[in-house]
Amino acid sequence: MKSIREMDAPIGLAFFFGPALIIGIMMLISGFNTVSAIMVLVLVLCGLKYMHTSIIGKYRIMKSIVNSIHLKKDSKILDAGCGHGAFMLQFNGQAANISEIIGIDIWSNKDQGSNSIAATQKIMENSNLADKVKLKTANILDMPFNDNEFDLIVSSLVLHNIVSTP
Repeated sequence: MKSIREMDAPIGLAFFFGPALIIGIMMLISGFNTVSAIMVLVLVLCGLKYMHTSIIGKYRIMKSIVNSIHLKKDSKILDAGCGHGAFMLQFNGQAANISEIIGIDIWSNKDQGSNSIAATQKIMENSNLADKVKLKTANILDMPFNDNEFDLIVSSLVLHNIVSTP
C-alpha cells in the first residue's frame, strides 16, 4: 500500500489538517499571529508525520521485525487482525519456509479503508505467498483454532480496536 486512499484511518487527517485550515482562515481574516502560525505549522507537520507513518513507516517497522525472525521449515503463521495483509506480505522473502499463513479479521472499514476479505485476497494473489495464504472471518477474542496450532502469531495495529463487552 502506497496510496493515501488506502491509508489507515484516513479520517485522522481531519484532526490535523482541519484545525490547521480553520486557524489559517482565521489568520487571513484577522491578521497574522505568531502563536496561530506556529499552531498551523505544528498541525500540518503532525498530519504529514501521520501520513508518513501510515503509508511508509509502519512497513519499515514490520520488515525489520520479520527480518529478525528465523522461521523453521514448514512454519504455520497466524496474522490476527490482518487487514490488508501488510504484515503477511513482509514474509514474501521467507515463503520457502512457510507451509501456511492464516489471516483473520472482522473486516471492518472503521480503521482501514476498503478492508474486505476480497480486497485482501486480491493483494495476496500478487505475492510469493499466494498459494499459502488462507483468509478467514474471525474475531481475535474468539479465535477458531486449537492451542499450539501455530509456530508464530503476529498482530499489528489491532489491539486498540478491541472493545470490551460487559
